[in-house]
Amino acid sequence: MVRHLEFAARTKVLAVTLACGLTLAFAVFPNLPIGGPSIDSQPGYDLDRLTVLMEMYGERGRRVHAWASLTLDVLFPVVYATFLAGLVWRCRPARILGWLALLPVAGALFDLVENVQVAAMLFRYPEIGEGQAALASAFTAMKWNVLTATLVVAAAFAAWAAGRLVLDRMCRM
Repeated sequence: MVRHLEFAARTKVLAVTLACGLTLAFAVFPNLPIGGPSIDSQPGYDLDRLTVLMEMYGERGRRVHAWASLTLDVLFPVVYATFLAGLVWRCRPARILGWLALLPVAGALFDLVENVQVAAMLFRYPEIGEGQAALASAFTAMKWNVLTATLVVAAAFAAWAAGRLVLDRMCRM
């Protein structure tokens, strides 16, 4: 695992995964012709909210959303987990905090399970049960909670690393 984290922390890998992640998040996903907000962008949902979204999408939008969930939205968690794990690993203030680089991996795993649930609901609509909606929503909530924690850790570690870099340069003057 350490070798994977060392690889993810390389400057070129960080740059490529950041560029790919930003492209997917801000150029690809918002322009998918699904007819409304994506299910997994919601903080949570119930069967009634899902029904509203499914109707908003229409048959074509549901099909596009389902296939995007199984293709592009499988790539996206791999990309953001690689970037965030590499950033946390590279910027960690102490070796003992390296385990926090696994947070984005956990978030990505929740995201992948969520994607399978979302695709299943999109393909099966209108045959969706409350249990399936609740399960998918739970994975969505877990994904967002873990990713929020990851972003806080990554920002704190990056700020610490930047501050250390500035102090090191000032001390050399």
